[in-house]
Amino acid sequence: MNARDHNNRGALLHAQGDLDGAHAAYLEALALDPDDATTLNNLGFLLTQTGDLANGIAHYRRALEIDPERANTYANLGGALALSGSLDDAFAALNTAIQLDRDCFTAWDTLAQCCLTVNQYADAESTTREAIRLQPANANLYTRLGTVIALQGRLNDAIPCFQKAVSLDPNEARAWSQWGVIAFMRQDYGTATDLLVHALDIAPRDVEARYHLALIGVARGDRDGAAELLADVVALDPGFLDARVDLAVVLLANGQTTEARAHITEALAQDGNNPRVQYYYAAALAQDNDLRLAVPIMETLARGDVNNKYTGLAQAFLGQEAAS
Repeated sequence: MNARDHNNRGALLHAQGDLDGAHAAYLEALALDPDDATTLNNLGFLLTQTGDLANGIAHYRRALEIDPERANTYANLGGALALSGSLDDAFAALNTAIQLDRDCFTAWDTLAQCCLTVNQYADAESTTREAIRLQPANANLYTRLGTVIALQGRLNDAIPCFQKAVSLDPNEARAWSQWGVIAFMRQDYGTATDLLVHALDIAPRDVEARYHLALIGVARGDRDGAAELLADVVALDPGFLDARVDLAVVLLANGQTTEARAHITEALAQDGNNPRVQYYYAAALAQDNDLRLAVPIMETLARGDVNNKYTGLAQAFLGQEAAS
């Protein structure tokens, strides 16, 4: 077998999910031809896929030294650089890929994701539209398009994108979920509940759908149901700060001070500088009659930004304490 045969065998094994076999085949190909840009790209992709970003990036760069006109390799390099946190370099690689081949789907798709990561929503929208131009039957792209349109405040324009996504793939749970979030934002709680429950039927671990169902419970006065849903969310995603704080708030409202303090203390460990976390931590202390610790926190908050909601709430708390 020559180098190309080994590469082809590696690509077949790779597609079949045999990553160890593919890795060995690619190495055999490179042993016969160290300058095969195709094999270097393929091995770079496998290494990136398995989390070895540094070596993946090195193989992509070596492939481009040999053949600098490979748009797909630039696109793959951009994706690996983005995963490694080198976003400026990722943007440069992805834009180079597009300059070389305006129909490089991987470049547009990855560029859209990078734009979304850095909150460049208008750019994320335009690049996602380019990806849709190349793959018009890709439900996931319409879900992303709806998401970035909604993030720009155009809620009505986002809904048809989610409808298109689920028409292409009825099991596109993220589209059902995001559509439900928009219904929630419009205070159409009945529609939101139906959409979010459907999303959870498809993807039971969708924490965002479960979180917004909990918020609907709060809005409707169902604190017990909301607390149960929020507890599920923080169990599934312990780092979901808003859900943990909301759970603490609901527990405080239910008089479950000990449980509330446990969650708000965990939230404080996650983000101790967050005024919302600080306020409810102090509120939990006060509800537990620990004013010696609660009041200094409220006093610090009360001296904060006058435009911050929790500055005003802290001032109101201190005023009530002074009057009592």
